[in-house]
Amino acid sequence: MAADQLAAVSATAGIFGDFSAARQFRGAFTAAHDDHQTRLQGHHAALTAYSSKAATNARVLAMTDQHNAAAIAATSPQIL
Repeated sequence: MAADQLAAVSATAGIFGDFSAARQFRGAFTAAHDDHQTRLQGHHAALTAYSSKAATNARVLAMTDQHNAAAIAATSPQIL
């Protein structure tokens, strides 16, 4: 999962230098990184739920279609 891969990396202390602005930027970068990871986890959960619902709806539609085809086939001799 992308969120897991993103969680496996981080900006280490001093990566942008060891001065006030660099530490401040690293803090902002880390906050954005954490927010992005949280959003990815949310997207993954939502997409998993949507795909599950789509699969369920596809099965129901196929069953309904089969039922309707059988009903038509059963009544067609009476119609002709």
